[in-house]
Amino acid sequence: MQIRTLLPGDVAAIESFLAAHADSSMILYSNLRNSGTADTGARYSGAWVGAVAPDGAIAGIAAHFWNGILNVQAPDPAPVGDLAAAALRASGRPLAGIIGSWAQTVDAWASLHPERPPRHHRREVLFALDIEDLAIPLPLLDGSIQVRRANAGDLPVLAPWYAAYREELGEMPPGPDTDRRAREGVEALIGEGAQFIALQDGIPVAASSFNARLPDTVQIGGVWTPPDARGRGCARVCVAGSLLIARATGAHRSILFTSVDNLPAQRAYRALGYREVGDYGILLDG
Repeated sequence: MQIRTLLPGDVAAIESFLAAHADSSMILYSNLRNSGTADTGARYSGAWVGAVAPDGAIAGIAAHFWNGILNVQAPDPAPVGDLAAAALRASGRPLAGIIGSWAQTVDAWASLHPERPPRHHRREVLFALDIEDLAIPLPLLDGSIQVRRANAGDLPVLAPWYAAYREELGEMPPGPDTDRRAREGVEALIGEGAQFIALQDGIPVAASSFNARLPDTVQIGGVWTPPDARGRGCARVCVAGSLLIARATGAHRSILFTSVDNLPAQRAYRALGYREVGDYGILLDG
């Protein structure tokens, strides 16, 4: 196999490869649909490299995106460490973290930085759901909690929530940079129609988003309930409401991942109908 930069002419081969690993490739697939293979520095763009066979088939991919996150999809026998290093050379930007299947992220990190661990690492359970099988929570059915797409008027609520979300996960420390990045992230998601908010008696009680989207599949991310609204199932309702909105526009499948240690979240997602399909890894450095 040859490790080389992936070009616009490789898109069909990339999509064929990702389709065979769809559940753990949502971010790769979504970013490809949004920005192609050109590394312009714009949101969703990145430097793409692949392990390519003589017949043009792709056996592994690493893409280093605009935000510094390296995404790997390199099942054996693809050399994940070589792919990761090639993607970093191609982008020329610092490494902020690695995401992908757990074993692949660990192997990629060990190859790049054998002398030290990442600043933050988290093993996740990967879940999938056919949206037709969604168990709709009672508060959605009786209207006691409403879920809608967020708009610019929700930004003063959602930006601090998402700063707190990143801090609580240990992904970023409190401070102006975290606040700025949270606001910019929420603004972008609102503009894309991918941010959702749940309200009870007109009061915001939970939020969730789609961090990757295809015409038929959405990946849930950024699920957050402020401390004073926890223990009432509000986050579960928000996720379910967002899926009903997505179903109305053609989606029929959903993916999400949550920490292996977050048993309450796992119970909530299983109650909605999600089933475990694998694992995922989040390793952060920047």
